[in-house]
Amino acid sequence: MQNWWRKLTVVAGCLILVVGIAACKDSSDDKKETPVDPAALMQDAASRIDQAQSFRLLLAQEGPATVIDNDLELAVTFNSADAIFVQPDRVFAKVSVSIEALTQEVQIIAVGENQYVNNRFLTNDQWLLMTFAHDFSPADLQSADQGIGNALRSAQNVQLVGEEDLDGVPVYHLKAVVEANKVRSVTVGLIGSREGMTEIDIYIRTRDKNLAQIRLNEPALLDAESQDPTIWTISFAGYGNYETEEIQEPTVEAGDGDNAEATPAN
Repeated sequence: MQNWWRKLTVVAGCLILVVGIAACKDSSDDKKETPVDPAALMQDAASRIDQAQSFRLLLAQEGPATVIDNDLELAVTFNSADAIFVQPDRVFAKVSVSIEALTQEVQIIAVGENQYVNNRFLTNDQWLLMTFAHDFSPADLQSADQGIGNALRSAQNVQLVGEEDLDGVPVYHLKAVVEANKVRSVTVGLIGSREGMTEIDIYIRTRDKNLAQIRLNEPALLDAESQDPTIWTISFAGYGNYETEEIQEPTVEAGDGDNAEATPAN
């Protein structure tokens, strides 16, 4: 009787061990993550930036100077920009520029096709209705054929580099190439290239799949003085944090360009 009981106990113990191992195996299998599909990740980020009600955009460049095509009749060189975009066509930006040897911060409000400029040196600290950047319209940022989302969808040879930390934010790092004419709105119209392929690095937040940053490696133009590439870094944040009411057109009486009557800055 005792031998029979011992055998039963051993068998029961073995069954418990087998079941436990199977359970651990199933649990381990459940924890295995589905491999990331870089193309699907890019499409998701493109859709999210297209649908974003608002976001903050920070633009910086390294390399040869970029001159802004404007109505000021001055050689204005771009340094960096900190902008807020609100659907469908509103932008408020603080732009750092160099005018000769002088570095200036220029405030810009763009609503639809209207651009308003304010700067102590250029406009005597008043808002003027004038075109600061000819190649930029706020609506371009989300347009179907020129927008940031379209630039992501147009990327070719998309590869996943891996997961990284970007300024304390976990991100997926993707690499690809894209036609230069597809990324004009990404650089708010400042990129000099009109054709050819440009290397692009894309950083997408792992938490919510929102676009965190784009880096463009723009090759030098054949007729450029410097053959060094221009590196564009465009960072995105503050999704949905801004309202239409925060970007209002200044009260400027009717007029064109320098003939517009200015109003003091708020």
